[in-house]
Amino acid sequence: MMVDAALSTLPCVKRRLALWTRLVTATAIACAVALASFDTGTGPAEGSLEPQSVGAPTLNLAGSSASRVTTTSASPVALPLTFGFSTGHFADDRDVTATVTVSGTAPGSLSLDSAGLTFTSSTSLSAGTVLSFSGTTTSVVTALTTGRVAWLVPEQPGQVTLSASVRQDLPAGAAFNSSNGHYYQRVDTIGTWDNASTSAAASELFGLSGHLVTITSQAEQNFVGSLVSSNEWWIGASDSGNEGTWSWRTGPEAGDIFYRWDLGTIGQRGTGYDGFAWWAGDCAVVLGLRVCELFTEPDNLIFNGFGEHVAALDASDSDRWRDRNVGETRRALVEYSVPSGGSTADRALVTLQTTLNAVSRLVDIVAYADANTGTPPPAAEWTQAMVTGVTGEALATSLATALASASISGQHVDTLAEAQTVADSYRRILDHAANPASTAPTSTDYENLQLGALNSDELSRIHLRMAANGPATVDTYDELASRAAEARLAWARMQEIVTYGDADTGTAPNATAWTEAWVTGVDTEAFAASLGSVLASAQVTGTSVSSIPQAQAFVDSYRRVLDLASSRGGSAEPTAADYDRLGLGTLAADVVSRMNFRVAVSGVGLADTYERLQARLNEALTPPPPIVLPTTTTTTTTTTTTTVPDTTV
Repeated sequence: MMVDAALSTLPCVKRRLALWTRLVTATAIACAVALASFDTGTGPAEGSLEPQSVGAPTLNLAGSSASRVTTTSASPVALPLTFGFSTGHFADDRDVTATVTVSGTAPGSLSLDSAGLTFTSSTSLSAGTVLSFSGTTTSVVTALTTGRVAWLVPEQPGQVTLSASVRQDLPAGAAFNSSNGHYYQRVDTIGTWDNASTSAAASELFGLSGHLVTITSQAEQNFVGSLVSSNEWWIGASDSGNEGTWSWRTGPEAGDIFYRWDLGTIGQRGTGYDGFAWWAGDCAVVLGLRVCELFTEPDNLIFNGFGEHVAALDASDSDRWRDRNVGETRRALVEYSVPSGGSTADRALVTLQTTLNAVSRLVDIVAYADANTGTPPPAAEWTQAMVTGVTGEALATSLATALASASISGQHVDTLAEAQTVADSYRRILDHAANPASTAPTSTDYENLQLGALNSDELSRIHLRMAANGPATVDTYDELASRAAEARLAWARMQEIVTYGDADTGTAPNATAWTEAWVTGVDTEAFAASLGSVLASAQVTGTSVSSIPQAQAFVDSYRRVLDLASSRGGSAEPTAADYDRLGLGTLAADVVSRMNFRVAVSGVGLADTYERLQARLNEALTPPPPIVLPTTTTTTTTTTTTTVPDTTV
């Protein structure tokens, strides 16, 4: 360029001067200033920048809100809390800072064994505060994973949530830009642009690859400028290989052209090209021409026989950019913005905290279960103990009857999981009693309430009874226990009936057995004996009466037959189905009609056993004899009438 030719013999570097119209008077001053302030890389080191916590990766510790800790002690107890954590989150054993946050309404205090740690706050804190400490990754992780964190549980009931996080501190000279999520770092090592670029590309921070900084906006320029206060710093721009056309050569923007100098008359210059630029010097429009200061950057001054083809940020001149010779040495600004392939956990760029433990005190609930007397725990007390689902006093009252029973003691509810299980099981039973369409309780629910296991038949019987009578018959523990006992007895009695029907021998079920099997209508021992005679026949087996509906239909069929035999009658005469259930086979309609006639004229005494019913059937099946009409004799009588004359005078 013309400016390059004019200044090639001057051993000075570019500094801002006046407009080019003041060239003659300003040149000498410019040279003096340049020689006095030229940065050779041997000046004082940049003032130290304290490591910043803002933007440092915070790792959430593995855990779940379900991992609650429960105590039933009436005095303060230290509960060790173990946090799941892996040192693999960090590549090396560098210094980290940990915090344990306490939230909740329960009084108490948090303590931690301080061995190998540096505390930045008190070692014992109450709810609503933060315990903060630092150390190497190994020492911090050891403290969190070996139960050295403890919560001192007070006498008052309540709950508390503990959250833990571990943050890897930023290295010296580094800062986090929250607007774009990038990290930036000053590197005080002096070197050429090429060396600085190579070193930056080999660096890594929090799983992000480094590169000489690329500045693409005024906001980013302002942020980068805030990191330095003096000296010049290499940035990732160059026009090497294409004079006057400046592009980014590092980072994800590598190859992007952001500025171009249009060759031509002195003072004419291209504007920004496809991007942001922050070159030193000013330009103005004079008489229709774009006029710039003499040494406005980039000016490509010749230095030691070479032009200026790389860029640096000048912190002593409003952080403006200057083009420099590739042989010069400067400090560097490194940007970390591209994932290096490390895992998400290694980068950990998102701050997360996970609730790991809570403390629940079940003192009053356990005490009531042990004493079987006193003030029943209301719904609010179950909630305070972190037992969910006890939303009304009705369920709380039912639970209190269970706790007051001899079957359930404090050992059955002295952990949160056990107390929750008891509450859930009783709630499901009451819900199903109120709404049979809801999910039916399982045998486990009855076992959880110390009522023992129920098989599928017993479950169907107890649920059948609940559906018929509603929750009022099971809303106390004694009632529920009675229903369970009735269901077991009903199933046992039904098994006796089935067994007798299969064996055809032994003691026939009496009237009580039928009633306890939940079969109605067997109101006399005589009727029970009649039923037994049918069960003892070869034609009726236990499978015919193995369920309540089958057994009830069997009983109802014989009841209709005997009602007909006793001349009492019923809602309907016996049908073919009734006789089939009693082991008499499938009868045609005319046979059923004759059978009903034989039963009706014979009476109960000739229909109250299976053998007698079979005899009546044989009679119904025997054709009636032919009808013989008697012989009739006709006698004819002849009468003669004689007329006597009248002799009366």
